[in-house]
Amino acid sequence: MKKVLIMIDSFKGTISSIDLGKMMAKKLNNEKIEASYYPISDGGEGFYDAIKPHLDLKKIKITITDLDLSKKETFYYVDKENAYIEVSEYIGFKGFNKGKNPLKFTSKALGEIIKDIYKRKIKNITIGLGGTLTNDFGLGLLEELGVKFYSDVELKNLTIKDLLNVSSIDISSLEKYRDIRVTILSDVFSPLFGENGATYTYGIQKGLKKSELEFVEKSGQHLYELLIKEGLKDTKNVLGAGAAGGLGNIFASIFDYKIMHGLSYILSLADFDNLIKDYDLIITGEGKIDNQSLQGKVVFEITKRTEKPVILVCGISTIKLEEAKKHYKNIKALYSIVPNIATLEE
Repeated sequence: MKKVLIMIDSFKGTISSIDLGKMMAKKLNNEKIEASYYPISDGGEGFYDAIKPHLDLKKIKITITDLDLSKKETFYYVDKENAYIEVSEYIGFKGFNKGKNPLKFTSKALGEIIKDIYKRKIKNITIGLGGTLTNDFGLGLLEELGVKFYSDVELKNLTIKDLLNVSSIDISSLEKYRDIRVTILSDVFSPLFGENGATYTYGIQKGLKKSELEFVEKSGQHLYELLIKEGLKDTKNVLGAGAAGGLGNIFASIFDYKIMHGLSYILSLADFDNLIKDYDLIITGEGKIDNQSLQGKVVFEITKRTEKPVILVCGISTIKLEEAKKHYKNIKALYSIVPNIATLEE
């Protein structure tokens, strides 16, 4: 009997990686096909699900500030020497259902979690950085870590729409965090600014209007200039600076920073190269499969690492099977669940 390995990413905003994988495995098992599922993530949605099977984790409960400045109860994970943060759980599509308005959204939650980690004397943090709704360049995170913002008076609870009112800042509170080692897991390696940066590449899909992009970019540049003036490292062009609405830049400028491809980290945890030896067929995919998927997304990373036959499953595909096979000859089939964008119910 053939054995099937299912490693499929989430269909963002519709169904999680773990729910979809379990559903597919159950269906195949019912058809007398031996199938196993391992959750995966590129560092965005589903990061916690992907690491839990491989690590001895303890859940830490915490109250955080939500995107809209309301409070909510949530959690993060630690083991003996490390803390783990899935950013989308706190400031992303996954944990928030009140619409999109990046001009009013804050990244304060991440600062609250990092402060809690610091109090626990944990010096290593692995961060799944993706799937965010914020584009505040780390403004909320900075404020929560103690950075002071001034006009004529001190300004508090700032969002991106307030940034141009700031005339000076005090970053002295950041000094104590500099020894923290941060490993960023992402599939975004873009710079902070410009047409390939945080705002112009991802702002619209987060809810910004085209007419707002220039204002947000200028606001981010103003924050960046204030930080550089106060002596923070210039990291606007490091790999991943533009990830998660500019959060990558803040992590790189404050902490001992390293970035790696999120899925590579997950596949390493799962010992993928040995794992696939026991299987005859791999099913993988994500919400949308296009040319970008075959050049660095989940589909690419899994398919390129095996000669075993691969079946691609997605919500929507903008490419045909023949085109996919030009990239990878071991792709044997490509299935789209729906012809157009649809809700889970549809």
